[in-house]
Amino acid sequence: MDELSIYQEFQRFLLHPFSVVLGLLLLGVVIYGFYDGLRRRKPFIGREELTGKMGEAITNINPSGFIQVEGENWRARTLDDPIPKGAEIVVVQVNGMTLWVRRKSSQSPTKP
Repeated sequence: MDELSIYQEFQRFLLHPFSVVLGLLLLGVVIYGFYDGLRRRKPFIGREELTGKMGEAITNINPSGFIQVEGENWRARTLDDPIPKGAEIVVVQVNGMTLWVRRKSSQSPTKP
């Protein structure tokens, strides 16, 4: 074995761990960037966003039950008469994790 081949083997030995460390470092930067972006993102649903939204009763609401709003299931309580399963509802108020709802009125405005 001559000096050149020993030197090349030594370089290959040093470069392999360096590339692994560099790859792991880059992976860490990408994961941190993704996490940081999620952490800073504005919430999809909150108290202000839910009030006035329409949804559907997925159980009978008498006086409480479950509804679906924006693809999410929520515990709900009715402010008026019982609401049957499948009826369209409107969120009137948010109290903690419970939504207070009314049945969407089916009356259309009368034309003059």
